[in-house]
Amino acid sequence: MAEPNPPNWPENNVLLIYPSDESNKISLRIKNRTKTLISSEGQFSDDRVALLFHKGTYTDVQVPVGYYVQALGLGKNVGDVIFEGNGGVYANAASTTAGSLDTFWRGAENFTNNASCPDLSNFGPTINGVGMLWAVSQAAPLRRIIVNGSLLLSEGGEYASGGFAANIQVRDYYGIGSQQQWISRNSSFLKKDGITGGAWSIVYAGCLNAPPTKGKDSTSAVSNQPELDVTVEKPFISSENGKYYLQIPKPRLNSSGPNFDENFNDSRPFEQVYLAKPADTTNLIQSKLTAGYDIVFSPGIYYLSKALEISKDNQVLLGIGLATLVASRSGCIYVHPNYHGIRIAGLMLQASIQTDYLLRWGDPYVNDNDDLSKANPSVISDLYVRVGGPDTENRTLIGTTTMVQIHSNYVIGDNLWLWRADHSKLATNEIPKPNQNYHLVEYSVTDKSFEFKCDNGLIVTGDYVLIYGLAVEHTLKDLTIW
Repeated sequence: MAEPNPPNWPENNVLLIYPSDESNKISLRIKNRTKTLISSEGQFSDDRVALLFHKGTYTDVQVPVGYYVQALGLGKNVGDVIFEGNGGVYANAASTTAGSLDTFWRGAENFTNNASCPDLSNFGPTINGVGMLWAVSQAAPLRRIIVNGSLLLSEGGEYASGGFAANIQVRDYYGIGSQQQWISRNSSFLKKDGITGGAWSIVYAGCLNAPPTKGKDSTSAVSNQPELDVTVEKPFISSENGKYYLQIPKPRLNSSGPNFDENFNDSRPFEQVYLAKPADTTNLIQSKLTAGYDIVFSPGIYYLSKALEISKDNQVLLGIGLATLVASRSGCIYVHPNYHGIRIAGLMLQASIQTDYLLRWGDPYVNDNDDLSKANPSVISDLYVRVGGPDTENRTLIGTTTMVQIHSNYVIGDNLWLWRADHSKLATNEIPKPNQNYHLVEYSVTDKSFEFKCDNGLIVTGDYVLIYGLAVEHTLKDLTIW
């Protein structure tokens, strides 16, 4: 049975935006819907929002991207959605004291920026004032974007702790600024000597016109691998004549620079896609997976009763608006061995009461069919896993042994942040320590146990596993075992 196309988007969490709408009304609608997510007070919010921009040109539209907000163009081509004039898509540092250090969990994809972000000149060099500000840290990627101006990744000298950009093109300055670490993959920087800044470790993977590798000096270390053996871009949604499609990019071999070829995708109509909603039962979502549908998780928090299981080749699970799966005692997602071409993208996985894993891919005691795996690799894109953070109760009971296990062969990771919380939301009436706005995660003397327990972030036993942009933090034992 075919799913509806167009799907029944949840109105409160998915804003459908059209170029025929008045610019000031679009800006006001976005502001009113996301205003509680802009500052650092939104860091552990339960709210989730996706802003879907239909094909066309948006002039003088303000699109500030806060916590748990995604701005997504719906074009099949990167030039189908254009921002011009004053405004466009941007992200300011969330904190007046910590800068961008905790400006997490957001994203922007699939558009062309010809706009000038408000007050951009205060943050770095521009040409003719055109450019985009994206002052973020982890779990806040940019993908499939053309910036016909400058792209600035920090606000002046404010602290910023690193991020990820893939499949982008920047015409003028690429201002890395105060970013402690940053990875750019399959991107192009058109202005000669236009890359500036960078504090500690800057990585260019498959990029055009990037600076060469150099060791740490008085500024930063740079790693540059000009060509990549295999890359696969993240799936995305497009819309044409009122219908919606899931676009699944094909693997690229020996690649450098971005790829905006709209014909390089496997296009699946939403008749073949189930749009999940947070009120859905786990059994319902699993039944759609078992029947062979792809799943798009609409924004929200999904409290699972058991791990979702994938046992179909080429199946796609795509979250929008930072859709969050909260684990049952059996984890969040289990991918059975010997299935290929699977895509998991744009999801947050969150621990609850102690589990063995949150994502398990394959089985360490089952060998994959390598010939099929190599020809059709599976891909994990923009996966954010956290143990602790929004939880104010049972802090010593919440945890997982390992966040992510990869036992299958030929799995590609592309921007993974695996985070055991070092700070979390304050409980009701909890008094924070001096100069802190959050609960600082610690060893509980009362319970004689660590809060938010997690031994390892990532365990890899599969062969030919490749990850671009891996960040693992604060686990109690080895961060990564490979």
